[in-house]
Amino acid sequence: MNLKTVIILIFAAVTINETTAQKKVKPEGEILEELIPNFNKLTRVRPFSSKNISDPVHVSVNLYVRDKRIVGYDNEYSVQLTFRQQWQDERLRFDKRDSSIRYVTFTNSKNEIWQPDTFFSNEIEGKYHEMMMRNQYIRIHPDGEVLSSYRISLRLSCPMDYRKFPFDTQICSLRLASWGFTTRDLVFQWKRYDPVQVSSTIGLDMPTFALTQFTTDYCDSQTNTGIYSCLRVDFTFQRAFHSYLVMVYIPSMMMVITSWVSFWISPKAVTARTMIATLTLFILAIQTAEVNKTFPQTSYTKAVDVWTGVCLTFVFAALLEFATVHYLSNRKGNYRSTVTGSKNDEDAGIESNDCGGDGVQEISLKDTSRRDGNTGIQSRIERVCRLARNLISKFESSSHKLDIVSRIAFPALFALFVNSYWLAYAL
Repeated sequence: MNLKTVIILIFAAVTINETTAQKKVKPEGEILEELIPNFNKLTRVRPFSSKNISDPVHVSVNLYVRDKRIVGYDNEYSVQLTFRQQWQDERLRFDKRDSSIRYVTFTNSKNEIWQPDTFFSNEIEGKYHEMMMRNQYIRIHPDGEVLSSYRISLRLSCPMDYRKFPFDTQICSLRLASWGFTTRDLVFQWKRYDPVQVSSTIGLDMPTFALTQFTTDYCDSQTNTGIYSCLRVDFTFQRAFHSYLVMVYIPSMMMVITSWVSFWISPKAVTARTMIATLTLFILAIQTAEVNKTFPQTSYTKAVDVWTGVCLTFVFAALLEFATVHYLSNRKGNYRSTVTGSKNDEDAGIESNDCGGDGVQEISLKDTSRRDGNTGIQSRIERVCRLARNLISKFESSSHKLDIVSRIAFPALFALFVNSYWLAYAL
């Protein structure tokens, strides 16, 4: 056999093999045409196992959270996710030996197959994404395994507790269940690995919240018609406090501290002290009203309400303190004028000496038999009176004493409140 004959035989063998391979490769369109009759016939009948027809369909669920937002205070939140379900349908098996296709993909809703009747029990509003084309696909593997994937946006209810607002942590759930199939026919289960995946950009989309964790659980419910399978995922959100610190806490704290300036101003400067007290009270009242408009309205007291209420109380107390100081100053002057006009110097001198000295000696002379026994008591009384007289003499009047006490008492009480508030709510 010459070389030319060998080359021709080799070329013929290669051609025959390629033709045979092409005949064995069945295009995806032919597989769809073979499977479509089954779709049209069995779209409303749930799959069943050839080993045991009474076994329920097990649907494995996986979520990929693309976007999640809590906007406002309406006890709801929005989420955009890719929702995937996977189950076994032996009726959709096709021969893999005659094809190199790993799976068949449907992107057209006209090619219907049986799918779980899944619904979201806490849904308020939802929609499919259909820009350019509907964002969905269904994959059928040769062994009959089916994977459905949808991109959907949901607005879900989320009852929130604002008692610790703005230090609150909110837990929002997403619950899905079967509408018509009980657990005898359909059972939902989370995918074994990574049942919930969250996009890394979610933290950037929520400036007022931070997603701290999420957990998956089961929430099967029992009604008069049976037990229905249910899955739940809980998202935990921690509110970002920094914006409220700048908008609410620091300005109100500055107003309270500003109201204390009046304690260092002379009681005679009535206009200055009145302006400081009334302006700080007016500004803080306006700020509190704006806070109540912006923040959620509830039937219970929130942490921010406690803060604004106590700050208003401190500013109002500073205003009352000035009114008291002004009243005591006027009463002091009237009292002095009355004493000057109605008593002589001798009476005034006697009255001023009623706590020690000659007054104590006069009392002791009335009973000379007990003088020696009362000497120690009299000396102690005299020392106490002298000490009290020295302390009182340091202040010009009782109004000045009240200002000095307020300079210490107001900051000390406010610091105690701030520390207690932070321990109760922030920690």
